[in-house]
Amino acid sequence: MKTIKYLILMTTIMVVFLQCKKSDKAVNTEDCSSLSNVNVAPLADPSTVIPSADWLTVTGATFTMGTFSSTRDDLKKSFMPDELPAHDVTVNSFKISKYQVTMGQYLKFCDATGWPRPVEPTFKWGKTADSLARPIVNVSWYDANAFAKWVGARLPTEAEWEFAARGGSYMPTAKLDTFYLSGGPYAYSSAIEKRATIGLNELAWYKDNAGTTGPQKVGTKESGAVIKNDNAALYTTINGVKVYNNGTADNRLGTFDMIGNVWEWCSDWYGKDYYQNSVKDNPLGPVSGSTRVIRGQAWNTFKEYCRIANRGSFSPCSKYEYVGFRLVKDN
Repeated sequence: MKTIKYLILMTTIMVVFLQCKKSDKAVNTEDCSSLSNVNVAPLADPSTVIPSADWLTVTGATFTMGTFSSTRDDLKKSFMPDELPAHDVTVNSFKISKYQVTMGQYLKFCDATGWPRPVEPTFKWGKTADSLARPIVNVSWYDANAFAKWVGARLPTEAEWEFAARGGSYMPTAKLDTFYLSGGPYAYSSAIEKRATIGLNELAWYKDNAGTTGPQKVGTKESGAVIKNDNAALYTTINGVKVYNNGTADNRLGTFDMIGNVWEWCSDWYGKDYYQNSVKDNPLGPVSGSTRVIRGQAWNTFKEYCRIANRGSFSPCSKYEYVGFRLVKDN
């Protein structure tokens, strides 16, 4: 009798456990594609949410997309097959936001349109003085796309994102063996050139400096380390490329947090072999797929993967505490 009661009890516990696991999974994988049909009325004056000064012009050009780093750039060979082959891509001119979309900006959208608010993450974004200036998280691709339409913008293509992360037209054709231009890590050193070390802590929020706190206020880390001007006191020349000394200024384009803080949704469907067949001019990604591209890494990423060329993807319905987005718009 006791054995029967025990079996009934254990069966009940197992059923409850499986139901809970199913519910946990549903939070991030439930079908939300119907949201793509929801019309969001455009905001009359988007500059009340994203100031005009936050938009940067990216002049179109041809650049090398993907990993073309050497062993020196990537000592642990942390690049992935989907980053290959390196290939030339041409993008038209566009505008990009300096910053990732913030909690404050996104909540204005929810309040104005009735769009559901995201679930508060475990790191409690509302508990700090600068929480509204931290990047929004726990938003799906469809959430991000709806916000973009509301402010008259869109999500970047994967090619646009990488072009901007590499500094845009300031360095469009560079193929030198450097950490920044090759898609290798932001930080490296060698026995020959110790001075070539650029500390990732100075440039990005990632696991070593934000792994227990979550994303930080946008715009507090530089997005790259390529010099803007010819002031020799500010840079070191490495293999013919002018590289910032730590903490001197933004990258040439002027974006922030392109690496670290939160991953950023892109408009493309993800294809692991897409680079093998990508068109050269303004690629849009595969025509269909099951996951959407994310780029840029996040506050919980190991430094080895904090590389411009690194790619990721999630279901467009998924929502995570380390995924947000940045916007672009056509000129």
